[in-house]
Amino acid sequence: MDKEAEEQNSLNLESCNVILDTAKTIYNEEYDRFKQIETKTGVTIGFVGVLFGFFLNYLISAKLNSNDVGYLIYAFGLRFIIIVLLTVSALKFISAIKVGEFDQINIDNVVDTNLAKEPPESLTLSVAATYQDVIQKK
Repeated sequence: MDKEAEEQNSLNLESCNVILDTAKTIYNEEYDRFKQIETKTGVTIGFVGVLFGFFLNYLISAKLNSNDVGYLIYAFGLRFIIIVLLTVSALKFISAIKVGEFDQINIDNVVDTNLAKEPPESLTLSVAATYQDVIQKK
């Protein structure tokens, strides 16, 4: 029990605050990324739903009134082109909203009781160096 009390007394409060702030920042960055993905997914679902609705409306409303072979080939060709274009546009739209790679700092390098004992200046420098490592990896 005395060893635990000694360890807690040796922790630097300002260094602990730096660690806490860094952890909060990383959490907020991840939360923002999650919200962006959620928003993009909602937009995609809406867009594909509208496209699907237009296509179904077209199929229901377009009646083939003639038995002429040329007209039938034209009508089916037009429907085929519309299906292809809708599919391509939906695929392009979905691929446009993909989330890229995201490197983040390793929180294990920051949340450490040994670091919490250091002066806040050196801890802040250590956290900045960790961010620098992530930036240089890109």
